[in-house]
Amino acid sequence: MNFLEHVYVIHVKKGYEDRKRHIGVHLPNRGINNFQYVLDGDIDDIKESIYSKHFSSELTLAQASCFYKHILVYKDMVEKNIETVLVLEDDAILVKNAVAQLEKSKNELNSRRNFLVNIERTTRFVPAKIQRSDKLIYAAECTKLTGGYIVHLDVAKKIYDYFLSNKVVLPIDAFQSRMRHQLTYNTFWMEPAVVYQGSKNGTFASELSNRSKNQFGSINTFLNRSYHKYIRSNMSKKRLKVFENVIHYDA
Repeated sequence: MNFLEHVYVIHVKKGYEDRKRHIGVHLPNRGINNFQYVLDGDIDDIKESIYSKHFSSELTLAQASCFYKHILVYKDMVEKNIETVLVLEDDAILVKNAVAQLEKSKNELNSRRNFLVNIERTTRFVPAKIQRSDKLIYAAECTKLTGGYIVHLDVAKKIYDYFLSNKVVLPIDAFQSRMRHQLTYNTFWMEPAVVYQGSKNGTFASELSNRSKNQFGSINTFLNRSYHKYIRSNMSKKRLKVFENVIHYDA
């Protein structure tokens, strides 16, 4: 289980230089030195044949470009036979003990395959009644966003093969959740999560959501996340159901 040795950073070549500078300093400071940028698949790269061949017109070019960059990660895994990788988007901000927590998570993943583990802090949390002091990884019926996740080769191959034969109609995050039963793979959440997206808290502007850089974003994000963590995640039957009777798929 060597996903910390294979780290891919989804990045747009032009117009997001601040994010590349951020990653270039931030990841080494957190203890991740072996990473590579996914630079191909920008909007200009997919405007012609790739977009019309592989994507529904329901997806914007920005959504298609983002999806395609993740596909390029899976393609590389398949071609090089890499068992597991860590995928980060270029606005990723890791908590201080992220690497230590990820190293610990390997113990829970070593005997598994055919999985995708979301490690991102969003407004969705594992309910307190589900959490255990000796666990970091929890089976869930869906995943979350794509700011940070660990993916196994089995899943990469299934999604890549599907992409080669079908037109995509969903953004990458929705695809990973909604296609899990059709493609038969397992999804997990890491709790506590160790990555959050700077484009969600105002640190960076977001091309996909048209969210602008905002100095008050971190305050709003903190308040919103606190509500979801302590109240909604523990009181919503819908949230709890995500972790009940989770269907497991062998490879």
